[in-house]
Amino acid sequence: MPQSAISTMAKQSSTRSAWLLFMLMAGFVVLGIYSQQPPAAVSSDAPASQFSSGRAFLHLEQLAQVSNPAGSPHNAEVRAYVLDELQRLGLPTQVQRASVIQPRWQSGGDVVNIMARLPGNASSKAVLVVSHYDTVARSFGASDNKAAVAAMLEAARALQAGASLQNDIIFLFTDGEEVGLLGAKAFVEGHAWAADVGVVVNLEARGTGGPAMMFETSDGNGWLIQGFAASTPSPVANSASFEIYQRMSNDTDFSMFKQDGFGGLNFAFMDKPLHYHTVLDSLANLDERSLQHHGANVVALARHFGDSEIKETASSNRVYFDVLGQRLIHYPTNWVIPLLLFTGGLLLCNLRSGFARGWLGIKGILIGLGYLLIGLVSAPVVVQILVMLFTEEHVLYGWLQRYVGLWYLGGFAALTLAIAGFFTFSALGRIKADELTVAGQFLWLCLAALTSLFVPGVSYLFIWPLLFSVLLTGIFPYLPAKTRFLALLAAAAPPLLLWSAFLRVVFLALDFGISAGIMVMIVLLLALLIPQFAMLGRTRRFAWAGLWVTAAIGCFLVVAITSGATVEQPDINTMLYHYDADDNTAVWASIDREPDAFTRQFLGENYETAPLRERLVGAWSIPTMFASAPVLSEPLVNVRLIEEGQSASGRSLHLRLVPTEPIFCMTLWFDPQTLVGDVFVAGQPVPWMAENPSIRYYGPQAAGIDVRLTTTDLTDFPLTILEHQHGLPEPAASLPTRAATVIPAPTDYTDSTFVTKTWRF
Repeated sequence: MPQSAISTMAKQSSTRSAWLLFMLMAGFVVLGIYSQQPPAAVSSDAPASQFSSGRAFLHLEQLAQVSNPAGSPHNAEVRAYVLDELQRLGLPTQVQRASVIQPRWQSGGDVVNIMARLPGNASSKAVLVVSHYDTVARSFGASDNKAAVAAMLEAARALQAGASLQNDIIFLFTDGEEVGLLGAKAFVEGHAWAADVGVVVNLEARGTGGPAMMFETSDGNGWLIQGFAASTPSPVANSASFEIYQRMSNDTDFSMFKQDGFGGLNFAFMDKPLHYHTVLDSLANLDERSLQHHGANVVALARHFGDSEIKETASSNRVYFDVLGQRLIHYPTNWVIPLLLFTGGLLLCNLRSGFARGWLGIKGILIGLGYLLIGLVSAPVVVQILVMLFTEEHVLYGWLQRYVGLWYLGGFAALTLAIAGFFTFSALGRIKADELTVAGQFLWLCLAALTSLFVPGVSYLFIWPLLFSVLLTGIFPYLPAKTRFLALLAAAAPPLLLWSAFLRVVFLALDFGISAGIMVMIVLLLALLIPQFAMLGRTRRFAWAGLWVTAAIGCFLVVAITSGATVEQPDINTMLYHYDADDNTAVWASIDREPDAFTRQFLGENYETAPLRERLVGAWSIPTMFASAPVLSEPLVNVRLIEEGQSASGRSLHLRLVPTEPIFCMTLWFDPQTLVGDVFVAGQPVPWMAENPSIRYYGPQAAGIDVRLTTTDLTDFPLTILEHQHGLPEPAASLPTRAATVIPAPTDYTDSTFVTKTWRF
């Protein structure tokens, strides 16, 4: 039977040329992973109209000295600094104080937003730049989100020093983002400036380094993407992230603006994600280049949209992706189906030619597809089993193992290449390279069709690599022998560059939970690179598998050697105190797997284990270590009956909850069986669900909050209040501290004091 150029080349290729090709392909992978870097930091002596991370860092040094959760005294200090700096610039400023309820999360609180306005010459609509200034407890928040706050202060100065703009630029520093996007909701629903906003630029962080990626847009993003591509010098973005993120439950302040119909862009940097929400989110761990990228994006977008006619920002969505972090490729989604049909048409032409010349057979293509599907299933299954075996079952998903996550990922990838490669070379022993190539292309065409129809923003990941592969297959027989090596290399570049960059971001964002999914994509990449792999020769499957199994073992050995706790990669632990004022009992509790030197001081050796929810109302239902504790705290919230009345539906109660000292959060629990209609907290309705009749209220002011409800219980309605304060009570706070290799876990259930009391009316 006649052999095509691909099959002939596979038989005649030398070992030297084959491994050279694979080394260059590995270079594409490395380039794709590391090309997305933030721009270089800019010193403080830069021109006045230029954004300078050096100048912004001076703000950050002042802001990131303390942890400042919403409602805390330190939060007021950070707020005062930001307000002073804005007033020093001479910008018109406003402070918005509001009581906010978030029905979606059944949370609320008293928040304080800061706003400043850089007036334009003839504003059509304003450009709103947003970041939150509150942090989680125990985190300095250098990245999340004070880098954004510092970037906005420096950006305001740079914009003021440059040429005046047509549109107003509004700078909004929100409060209470970490506890339910409260400040953003207050601005959107309650401030007059919200009506002036045309475009929103939100700044966030989920790590302490890396490029400031534009990971989310509002729907109808065509006009916004065109502006982003035209203005930003180092764009890092892709529409696959947009498609994925809008299907996730994660939220930032930007969610409030999207929900209310505003158009805009959302940015975050996310390298070193283990620093997120921990004491490691500090000045020492922040990459100044990420700060520069944040600010450079703000200034570029403010100047672009600030001089644009902003009337209607919504237009058809676009497909977009950056090339090595230097240029944004983008096109309308209505191009997706024509691109798909064009690619599919080329594949059909190749099939017709291959059948006519005797290079292809239906049976061979089906056999090849079967081998590829076996590899597509078996490799991820093996990896998922290893994930469950290797990663420690810590309450916070194997914390220490996550420090060496890239080594794990390398080991899993090597094992996947061994398994999938073995089946690939086995297939090449039975069928021609052309038939296996077409089988892989058909598999990719199916995925390209599915993504084009249902998630068009993801389609570029399949269409462009497939198009280059199909083009290679079509022209390969007509190329001079000397140029075929370069053609193979050129066809390998799009899938390897696009997918390595994308999978890096996916792994940073989702960690071990996505390992098996990443392995699926590695198998798919292998299926699209059959002509390149065929150069190794079909008889080398055992050598190939042995090579990659050895590499996997090497990666796992590195994990075993380097995964212990150190100062640079500390372990975590938890400890909380709970006092039940109703039965006058108190406990120490930890959700760790077992005591360590720090937690043993509280738990001793004779602790009990039970679900946390059995002791702490509304808590996680996870195994928890408990030990008796002395009574060291008392309730700080006093509940007064202001008014009661009778109606046809039951008894109405007006209660006022007054903290006797500043308090971080109080959770109110009601009896769902007797409630009639909504409960009103701070004057706003809270719809109730029978399975979770509660609301968390953060940072209540000294004047207290009012609660109004109607109940069918005429004599004894219970209201349980769970108070939450940061820090352990004295004298526990004076006990020996954690070792240098241990930090508090990033959860509310550590270094916290809880007090429960039930009031009856």
